[in-house]
Amino acid sequence: MKTPGNLGYSFMIFDMAASSLMSNDYFKFNNNYIGSYFDCGILYSDLVYKINHDGGLKGQLKVKLNIPADKIIIGFFDTGIGRMGMFTEEEGFRMLSDVLRLLESNDNYYLLYKSRGDSNLSKNSKVKFIFDKLINHKRVFYVNKFIVNNYYSTQHFMGISDLVVGAFVSSVHME
Repeated sequence: MKTPGNLGYSFMIFDMAASSLMSNDYFKFNNNYIGSYFDCGILYSDLVYKINHDGGLKGQLKVKLNIPADKIIIGFFDTGIGRMGMFTEEEGFRMLSDVLRLLESNDNYYLLYKSRGDSNLSKNSKVKFIFDKLINHKRVFYVNKFIVNNYYSTQHFMGISDLVVGAFVSSVHME
């Protein structure tokens, strides 16, 4: 069996593992005690792994997004801000300001940004101002519009990112 690469190590004792073929092959490679395996298709992490380790596919996605091959992609997934969110407006403002500051600190950085949107933000809040500034930045791709149209999934954006940053209780933890 071919070594799946430098993926870490697992040790599990289960009667059965229900996962994707790629994950089950990985489990079989490690020192696990699993009675039987059930292959149930591609899971989110497998798609992210596949995209991240397939130079051709990763390159195609960069070309479609007009990101030069030698640039660093940061994937940023936030959480709700404001009245109905996990972060207060002040916390949200600091988070988005820091992401913008990071982006502006280096011209080699491109940002793929998936947000919970601005529907809970008041029109005059400083968070709304920084949110709009961020999504209109020339090196930011506000991926919500791509995902809504089912053109790409969150996993595509995670897969082409060199670094993925997820805010507390964001969907990135599940995806």
